[in-house]
Amino acid sequence: MELTAEGTFERNTRAVSSAVRTLKRAEPEAVVMVGTYAPCAEFIKLARKSDFNPVFVNISFVGAIALARELGPEGQGVIVSQVVPFPWDGSAKVVAEYQAAEKALDPALKPDFVSLEGYLSGRLVAAALEMTGPNPTRADLLRVIHDVGRFDISGEIITLGKKRRETPPKVFLTVIQPDGTFKAVDKLKEPAETSAHTEH
Repeated sequence: MELTAEGTFERNTRAVSSAVRTLKRAEPEAVVMVGTYAPCAEFIKLARKSDFNPVFVNISFVGAIALARELGPEGQGVIVSQVVPFPWDGSAKVVAEYQAAEKALDPALKPDFVSLEGYLSGRLVAAALEMTGPNPTRADLLRVIHDVGRFDISGEIITLGKKRRETPPKVFLTVIQPDGTFKAVDKLKEPAETSAHTEH
C-alpha cells in the first residue's frame, strides 16, 4: 500500500474543498479520513458530486451513526473502523450483557458503538477496582491497570499499559448501508459481502 497524496482542512470547519481537489488529482483507490463527522461528511458529498468515488474509510473517532445520518443516501459504502465489537451482535457474550444492561436501564435505548465503548470502559474499571482491595485510591487503580494490563471482560480481552504494546489492538470494520444502517465488513475488498447484522 502506497500513500499517493494528503489533504488537510482547518479544524472546526467544513472547508474541505481544497482537500477534495488535491486528492482527486492523485486518483487514489481509497481515502482514509481522520476527523469529526461534519467535515468528513462534507468531503464525501463534495467528492461524490465531482465524480470522485474512491473507497472512503473513516476511523471510529468520526462518530459512525452521526456520520451516517449526515450523509444520508450518500453514505452507502462508506467504511468506518470501530474499536468495539458490533453492538447488535448478541452472539458475543459481552455484547449480549451490554444489550441486557441497556434494556434494564431504559427499554427505549438502542445499541450503538459509543454506548458499547462506554459500557466496556465501565466494566474495565470495575474489574480493576476488584483487584485493588478495600478502600482503593486513584494510585491503586492506576497501578493495577498498569501492572495487570490484560482484562477478560466476558470473553473480550482488553489490554492496557505494557500489555497493550505486546498485543495488537483489535479493529472492527463496518460499512454504511443504503438505509443508513451498518453491517460488519468481512472482506475489505468486497464491502458488499458482509454479515447479516443491519440495525442501528
